[in-house]
Amino acid sequence: MSKNKAVFTPGTIPDLTYNKRESEKLEKMVNYQLQVGGKIIILSGPSKIGKTVLINKVLDKTKIVMIQGGELTDETDLMLEILKKLSKLPAEQNTIQTLKTSVSANATVDSKLSFWSMVGYKIGITVGAEANKTTQNTFVDDPFERAIDYMIKESYTLVIDDFHYINGDLQKKIIRKLKAPLNNGLRVLLALIPSRTEVIVQKEPDMEFRTTVIDVPLWAKEELEYIPEKGFKALGISLDKSIVDDFINNSFSNPFLMQELCSRLMYEYDIASSIDNTQQNINIEFDNDTIKKIYTAVAKHDSIIQQLELGKTQRGQDRANYELAVNNGEKKVVDLYKIIMMALGALANADKITVADILQTIEAMDIHRTGNGKATPRASDVTATLKKISKMASEINTKDPVIEYKEHEKTVYMYDSFFSFNLRFHYDSSFG
Repeated sequence: MSKNKAVFTPGTIPDLTYNKRESEKLEKMVNYQLQVGGKIIILSGPSKIGKTVLINKVLDKTKIVMIQGGELTDETDLMLEILKKLSKLPAEQNTIQTLKTSVSANATVDSKLSFWSMVGYKIGITVGAEANKTTQNTFVDDPFERAIDYMIKESYTLVIDDFHYINGDLQKKIIRKLKAPLNNGLRVLLALIPSRTEVIVQKEPDMEFRTTVIDVPLWAKEELEYIPEKGFKALGISLDKSIVDDFINNSFSNPFLMQELCSRLMYEYDIASSIDNTQQNINIEFDNDTIKKIYTAVAKHDSIIQQLELGKTQRGQDRANYELAVNNGEKKVVDLYKIIMMALGALANADKITVADILQTIEAMDIHRTGNGKATPRASDVTATLKKISKMASEINTKDPVIEYKEHEKTVYMYDSFFSFNLRFHYDSSFG
């Protein structure tokens, strides 16, 4: 394998196969909103759709303070993370001294504490003492304000990725803490999944006109097509169009998955995937077994799928079991949880899945009730089980559940393309 950077780079920012698609329009909108100022910019899009890549392509990397929402547990964490990410630290901070209770002896007190040392000890901690006397350093101005003023002066942009992962009370505190700095010119960008874009206004209603949502849309067919066409052409490989079309249909509008599938194809055909090892005049035709092998190799073991398959344990109630015939002629005994999860796997490519779609998919299965009873599940049983699956998904991940059933719409939403991909090929692998 060449030491040169590979053409297909799932998990990192692509170079050769980076598709600007709508990013020129998005870049223009982001830059415009940053220049206007005074608003929190919300970049909204499904997981791994390209929000972080867009941020790194649009903004000056040396002027981004990127913080992961999952790293923040209290207000102090926000300041500490900002300071850790700054390329330079603000000037030293003058302090005043106040006497407190006794602690250790043999320590000395300095009237000036370096800003970075202060961060190491956090805020308000005792840093020095004379024998039997403690001197607490109280800072003349707020360290958070000092850091924010520095960011404004140096034109940094504060980016909080996965803001929806932050505890609800802390979300509110952070939004309130950022309101005044917005007035003074702080540039703030939050990345969220589409179902959580209302969180800012929900936590702080008067922010309604101080936020702007920029949608990062799902990738269209021609946009996904760009990745294999550009990459394989650079490598001197002619790829059967039916392979590209199949990858597009099964990448769930996700560029990361398309990169992953292309990269895995290179591995399966034992072809070096960097440009200085370019192979000329290689033609790759569609081979069903190899393509299926690629999908099942890329699909990850997903414990959430297994948890949702098992369903909720109900005391005193025996679940109805069904006999399911699979492609190899074997018969398996399954319950309604597994049947529904299989149906969702078959329908996973859809943006939203209606109960009618699920019922139709179940009816097409070769399935029969074991023992006495109705041959196929009733619609009321399916919807009742969907509610339980949706509730379980929200309990597993309260911030970003993989499945959400909206009863008033009689529709299931699956926002995570990786879960959808794993779900589809989990059953494709298991049942032929």
